[in-house]
Amino acid sequence: ELTPEPEQPVVPDPEPDELAIARQAKLQEIAEQDEFSNKFFVSVKRGGAEIANQELWIDKDLRNSLYSITLPALQSDGETTTKLWTTGTPPQSIDVPIVWAMEKLPLLEIYAKRTYDLRASNEAATYAATTVDEIAQIDVKLNYPHFLTFELNLDLGV
Repeated sequence: ELTPEPEQPVVPDPEPDELAIARQAKLQEIAEQDEFSNKFFVSVKRGGAEIANQELWIDKDLRNSLYSITLPALQSDGETTTKLWTTGTPPQSIDVPIVWAMEKLPLLEIYAKRTYDLRASNEAATYAATTVDEIAQIDVKLNYPHFLTFELNLDLGV
């Protein structure tokens, strides 16, 4: 004769940990702020008037490649301009003088480093927080630098 298996007690799912939920929400907020900061603008001017203001982003790998390899190689090949691409859909190209790009890339790198430091600092504070209140006090937008806007004066070629 078969003996019925004993019934297993129903164990309720554990209640979500409020601190873990708050931490995860804050980390998402930090990531969104960081993603939002990944842009800069090029104000294209001709005849003293702005004819375009384009949003761009160049990630770290491309910044390094452009600055250390691509732009010097293009210059060695006799080129004086290169294309940068907007972040919009569809992307649009902007022809910029190589010398102008070489001057602006280090400034963009500094901006990117500062925003990275803020992201990492906010993440560290979020992990270090021991209460939901401490997490709520973290202002993920505080101290973020203003977006960079580089002027490209077509009359001057820079």
